[in-house]
Amino acid sequence: MSQKEYVFLEKNNKDGRSKLIKLTEKGKKYTTDILEPLEMVEEKESPTLIMKEGERLLELSEKFNQQFRLYLREIGKEKYDTI
Repeated sequence: MSQKEYVFLEKNNKDGRSKLIKLTEKGKKYTTDILEPLEMVEEKESPTLIMKEGERLLELSEKFNQQFRLYLREIGKEKYDTI
């Protein structure tokens, strides 16, 4: 990345043993060119995915509740059949 002039190393004033990696203007433009379209897609698709996941969660919750009610009925029958 430094050879392509996207980043440069800067002395770390807090710790002389290390250096900070910073973006150059060219690097900032490069990341913006990549990240902005990704963010746009994410913003566009997130509500759709959230909606689909919510629907799936409701389906699974209903399935769980049905099975749970059946199980409770079976337990109830066993309990009262033995009296």
